[in-house]
Amino acid sequence: MISFDDSLWPLLLVSFEGESSDEEFTYHLQRMDEYLQRQEKYVCIYDATKMKSSPMSHRQLQVEWLQKNDAALRQWMLGTGFVITSPLARLAMTVISTLNKPPCPNTSVATLQQALTWAADRFRDEGHPLPSVRIRTHYGLVHPPTKRATIK
Repeated sequence: MISFDDSLWPLLLVSFEGESSDEEFTYHLQRMDEYLQRQEKYVCIYDATKMKSSPMSHRQLQVEWLQKNDAALRQWMLGTGFVITSPLARLAMTVISTLNKPPCPNTSVATLQQALTWAADRFRDEGHPLPSVRIRTHYGLVHPPTKRATIK
């Protein structure tokens, strides 16, 4: 099963649970097209902590989708985070990202909290403080210290 949570848009959470059928995965890519068509800057977090496996056919469809949408991803996607519990799988994602430059900044982390913190940081760093504050407040994440002006 693949679920989408855009309740804190421009944050998109996509969660994978169990094994997805070809139809579910194709629907997932169609939904991702719809988010790109909004033409709004956003961050996507993929939560794969409950995913069983990803068949080669899904990986190939994903590669084709990435190639087709490269320009739109570069324009609208502020970042992509992957939540993967396996240290070996996270390492593989890092190596793949190093060898094949992705269209936007990305990270692979062990927990959803780490991914959400990263997403909030991406929004803040890209000049979108409101989504950053909303994410941190909604999920109870630590707010970074603010810079204080010094009088000389």
